[in-house]
Amino acid sequence: MLEFQDRHGAVRGTVAKIEDLEVLNLSAEDTGDPDGPYRLAPTALALLFARRRAAAKAAVIAEADAYAARLTSGYSKAEQDGWTAKAIEAREIALGALPSSERHPQIMAAAWFCGRSPADLAASVLAKAERLARAAGAIDGIRQAAFAAIDAAADEEALERALAEARATAEAAFAAVAA
Repeated sequence: MLEFQDRHGAVRGTVAKIEDLEVLNLSAEDTGDPDGPYRLAPTALALLFARRRAAAKAAVIAEADAYAARLTSGYSKAEQDGWTAKAIEAREIALGALPSSERHPQIMAAAWFCGRSPADLAASVLAKAERLARAAGAIDGIRQAAFAAIDAAADEEALERALAEARATAEAAFAAVAA
């Protein structure tokens, strides 16, 4: 809901969409009434819509962060910080490198403590890394598409459609990646 206020900042009413402010046809000039009313000029409407676009983009980013958090829940920050190095070690082992504590410290330590072979653990790490890379790519692509749709939206309905489409696409992509 968008609020419109009198010149003293008191809320005079609310509207559901930016376009409804135009329908109200509030007066732009001082009518002598100390509380207003005032019409929002086209530049004010454009500013409101720009703010709504910015809020929509912030919502997309927040939802992208929420999807990423769902993918990484259950892992400590320290473990997440080591994923890139661990994936590099796993790739080397998968390509035939002889596992060693000097070249593959994370894989070797994890294999030791969980009782798995370095090769088996490396295969598991690579599968997880591939899944996370696909998810990160999907999140990025969905965000970029949503931003383009938000930028192209000419009205509130198009903006809402862009957000709804981004949410639906993200949910479907998350379900596919998480499976």
